[in-house]
Amino acid sequence: MKKRRFYLLLFPALYVLLLLLLVQVESAASGLTIRSFPEALWYSVVTITTVGYGDLYPVSLGGRIIGLVFLALSVGLIGLLVSFML
Repeated sequence: MKKRRFYLLLFPALYVLLLLLLVQVESAASGLTIRSFPEALWYSVVTITTVGYGDLYPVSLGGRIIGLVFLALSVGLIGLLVSFML
């Protein structure tokens, strides 16, 4: 039971940490499109749900690496949802 609670707190904390890191990394880049935490949150939700509007995107190498993490999370999320349906 304690492990479950630990993971329920760990994953949202890591997600917020990734968002803060994305804003920090992107703020140093020129031609940035992600300037604030709400924009980073919007980018991550759009990326995780695989919609990908293209209105916000990372321009720095670090931001693109964090974007890859969000893409990997989207594959895991879709796989998790499909496994619940079967």
